[in-house]
Amino acid sequence: MPDGSGEVPTIQAAVQAAADGDTILLANGVFQGDGNRDIDLGERELVIRSETNDPSSCVIDCGATQSDPHRGFLIRSGQGPGTAIKWIKITNAYAELGGGILCEGSSPTLLGLTFFQNEAREGGAVACERAAPVIDGCIFDSNFASENGGGLLCGTRFGDNKAAQIRSCVFVGNIALGRGGGISCSYSRPEISRCGFTENTGAQGGAIACYLATPTVQECFFRSNCAGRGGGIWCGESASPAIASCTFYENAGYARGAGVYSQDSAPAIRNTIIAWSVQGEAVYSRQGAFHPELSCCDLYRNRGGDWTGLIAGQLPERGNLASDPIFCNRFQGVFSIASYSPCAARQSGACGLIGAYDVTCDVVPAQRMSWGRLRGLFR
Repeated sequence: MPDGSGEVPTIQAAVQAAADGDTILLANGVFQGDGNRDIDLGERELVIRSETNDPSSCVIDCGATQSDPHRGFLIRSGQGPGTAIKWIKITNAYAELGGGILCEGSSPTLLGLTFFQNEAREGGAVACERAAPVIDGCIFDSNFASENGGGLLCGTRFGDNKAAQIRSCVFVGNIALGRGGGISCSYSRPEISRCGFTENTGAQGGAIACYLATPTVQECFFRSNCAGRGGGIWCGESASPAIASCTFYENAGYARGAGVYSQDSAPAIRNTIIAWSVQGEAVYSRQGAFHPELSCCDLYRNRGGDWTGLIAGQLPERGNLASDPIFCNRFQGVFSIASYSPCAARQSGACGLIGAYDVTCDVVPAQRMSWGRLRGLFR
């Protein structure tokens, strides 16, 4: 219990008393103080979860500062996916690496967690070093890194049999002063799917930064993320991400690249919409040996240009477009597409669906009209 009553006084005491395979249920309330932070699972394979599956009601408040650092959980003894932390909110943590949770040499399951206002040098909310966790249905809100990975730092080793899986997560308002406001991955190959990135900020990669990494980014939505380079995604130094079936809207690359910035890398971008960026080109590729290859992509009304620079010649090829994607109501945040959209599967031919969201409305596209025709409608 949060007040120390019950069979054991703290979460750490419950961990010490548990055996492999046990589940520790946390009652609703706010857990604070020693024993309810810096929770070290040791070598145990455990499940720790809120009893009501409601992270807003079961909170670990680490009460940390830079001069008095504390994190939520430490998992570092080779645990696999059977070890799980579920449906808990972790807040006010500070650590050098992994403010909320540090997974080091371990690959647990993190399910339905909320990380709010945590801070670290790297991995404001979560850091994964030599790890391949499953991170599912988590919310990363307003976390901060003074270097890389405002929300999440991912460093799975090349050659591992498994890759980190980040799916159905929300990253909003996270900040990194270095790479990756939402996620920073290096020497790794995470699988990022069905995630939303909104208003994240980094020097390189407002939402995602990948350095010497080969992530896959699929069915993700990027809105109002900003960076000096790569408002949505920055990839550098021979990183070769696969970006598929994503939608980018109103992102900003203040130096270059509102949607994707490619530096000595060769991202493959397919079935993706990049539209209405507020600063920077849809896709920017720096001169070098590697360049992005786009197929079945729609780049439209990006402030710094659509099919420009080193990708200019790709517009008439491989099903690429420069057309209004016809979102159902972008002004009210509805980014599914209309049945008339050129990105709809029935309109795009062999490309199939373009973008993260399918058809959900039947909007008639706007048409140019002469003054004479308009006046005739009112006779």
